[in-house]
Amino acid sequence: MKEHIGEHIAHYRKKAGLTQEQLAEKMGITAQAVSKWENGLTCPDLDSVARLADFLGVAVEQLIHGDAALPSVKVVETPQVGRRVLCIHVQAKGSVPNVIVRFPVELILKAYEMGCLESLVGDEARFVEQAVEMIRQGAVGSLVDVETEDTFVKIEVMKV
Repeated sequence: MKEHIGEHIAHYRKKAGLTQEQLAEKMGITAQAVSKWENGLTCPDLDSVARLADFLGVAVEQLIHGDAALPSVKVVETPQVGRRVLCIHVQAKGSVPNVIVRFPVELILKAYEMGCLESLVGDEARFVEQAVEMIRQGAVGSLVDVETEDTFVKIEVMKV
């Protein structure tokens, strides 16, 4: 039997430790509306789906398709050396520690396509988005350097 959005709403609501009444109160709707969604009698509108995702701490795609919508990473041993890794360097101004985060390029592109890049890389998603087309074309090297009031961010793709 194919799952529907109501089953996903119920699953993530329970996972968040909320009752139907508590979720309804956060949403500014009735508990009966939440019950109808969860039982498949009605579906939330798009605005409500986005708000639900925020309240439940999940991506919109997860509410619609369940956990199958999450990008998955498979570690595969391969003799190929042409693999690429996206590195995000973040340094706060006036601070010595430098944070470097590495992601397989395939994971970044999949998250971008699914609209969940921000949930993967956080606030630096806006900078990664600037480099997506170059990444798709196979670019290697420094792609984006951004200096804000309080941080310096460098997006780089390396072969591993």
